[in-house]
Amino acid sequence: MYSIEKVDTHVHLEGYSPCSNFEVKELEQLVEEKNVSVTCITDHHTIDGALEYMSVHKTIIIPGVEVTTNSVGDVLVFSEDIEYLKSLAPTSTTGKILMPITLESLKSGDDRVLRKVDALELYNGTYSMAIFAGSVEAKHLVRMKELAKAYDVAMTGGSDSHMPTQFMRAYTEFPEPVRNVKDFIRQIKEHKVTPHFNL
Repeated sequence: MYSIEKVDTHVHLEGYSPCSNFEVKELEQLVEEKNVSVTCITDHHTIDGALEYMSVHKTIIIPGVEVTTNSVGDVLVFSEDIEYLKSLAPTSTTGKILMPITLESLKSGDDRVLRKVDALELYNGTYSMAIFAGSVEAKHLVRMKELAKAYDVAMTGGSDSHMPTQFMRAYTEFPEPVRNVKDFIRQIKEHKVTPHFNL
C-alpha cells in the first residue's frame, strides 16, 4: 500500500520570482516541519531556483515554470526536459504539461488551447482564500470543475506561495510515490490526483 504524497505544485522563491518574499532557507525549514517529501518550484520564466534547490537539498523537487501566454494568461509548465524548461520565454504556448492557474486565465474560452492542457489548477492558495473570504464568487470553482470535466483533464491544487505562510495552503494528493518528474506527470495525465485546500 502506497502512502499518499501531498505536493504543493505552485511555489515561488525570492531571488527568482521578483514578486516573491519566500526565501530558500524558509522553504527548507517548512519542508522539514511539515514532513513534505516532494515540492514543485515554479518561478516566473526561470528554473534557476529549482535547480539550485535541487543541488543542495534532499527533498524531491519537481521543476516547473510559470509562463505568461498571449492566449490563456499564466500557465504552469512541467517537463522532464530541463533544457526545454530553460528555453521557455514569455508568450510560449506549448508545453509537455500545462496547467492554467485560474479561471481568469480561461475567460477567452479558447477551445484550441483548452484541448492542449493536461490539468486545471482548481485550488490556487491566493485565489481560494479570496473565495472563502467572500471576495471572489465560489461559482468560479464550479466553472473550473465543469471545464475539467468537459475537456477530460485533471484538477490540481497549489499554494502559489510568495511567502512562507502560504506554503501548502493548497496542494495536490498523489496516490502513488512521486520519485521524479516522470511519476509526477504520469499521475496527473492519468487523472489520479486530487486537489485540496487548507483554510
